[in-house]
Amino acid sequence: MAEYVGKRREVMWSDFLIDTQETTADFKLCNPEKKDFYFEFDSGIETMSISFLHVLKDDINYKMYYIAYNPYKKPLDLYCAVIESDDGINWKRPHVDIYNRPELSVNNVVMEGICDNMFVFYDTNPNCPKSEKYKALVKDYIKGENGLI
Repeated sequence: MAEYVGKRREVMWSDFLIDTQETTADFKLCNPEKKDFYFEFDSGIETMSISFLHVLKDDINYKMYYIAYNPYKKPLDLYCAVIESDDGINWKRPHVDIYNRPELSVNNVVMEGICDNMFVFYDTNPNCPKSEKYKALVKDYIKGENGLI
């Protein structure tokens, strides 16, 4: 027998809250559709470790920002890089060449050193200057401070 939930917020995934004998609710395992695509993180220190992948859509295409680092090097060599996609399926590295990273075949690094706990977003405010459309909340790895850049 199902329990009355009332105004509580509950995750709806167990048979404790959904009584399939008294309702038409049912649990169904969805079969994911297999696609033949992926993006291989195979350049520079991104072969060691990546984290904080974040996808956003701007006015032109999709962008995925991520942190690449070598977890065995102290202090950590952190950088934030970007890949782009027109359809959200096929991804490529844009050559942005903001920072000197000669070990990368395509230099897609957009930030260095201050990229931990990163969240990137696109400002849709029409009054926002074009040069300030992309913003990121990050933790400064050296100072241990959070901030908007």
